[in-house]
Amino acid sequence: MNIEKGEIRKELLNKRNSLTYQEIEERSKIICNILKGFEQYKKANVIFAYASAKNEVETRSLLQDSINEGKTVCLPCSIKHSSQLEFFRVIDLNKDLKIGNYEIFEPIPDAQKIVLPQETELIIIPGVAFDLNLNRIGYGKGYYDNYLPITSKNIPKIALAFDFQILESVPSEANDIKMDMIITEKRIIKNK
Repeated sequence: MNIEKGEIRKELLNKRNSLTYQEIEERSKIICNILKGFEQYKKANVIFAYASAKNEVETRSLLQDSINEGKTVCLPCSIKHSSQLEFFRVIDLNKDLKIGNYEIFEPIPDAQKIVLPQETELIIIPGVAFDLNLNRIGYGKGYYDNYLPITSKNIPKIALAFDFQILESVPSEANDIKMDMIITEKRIIKNK
């Protein structure tokens, strides 16, 4: 099972790495605008998201727009040796972030800004591959697999992806948590 996931990861990361900056920017803008049109986004006052890296769907302008709208925006810090995440409130994208584990922008840990899993009203999730049944393949470290079970089951889990990251089917295991919605530049996949 993991070998197959590893092969899928490698293939899709290579494909994603071949995107130009302009392609990423154009497609990301479409994806983020679709997200901002959904009630789940409009109603959410506390959003857990991610700072995009390595040719992921670009989230910086989405994060800034959310902050400007008065939403509480929280980004994850990875605790490397335990595959655990902690989310911290980010008020200023230029001052509150540093390069953290895996060369990804993370919030500077501050006990005053930690936000508990049950406080989120929407979680926006990155990934490498997804399928039509809302399954997700991440980067293989298990951070979101460990984190999502401690959030409220009713919290919308929305993944942002480029359309080529959607496969007919990906390997999944019993403890994998499905997304509620996947938004690409071409379509929206959600629970029926």
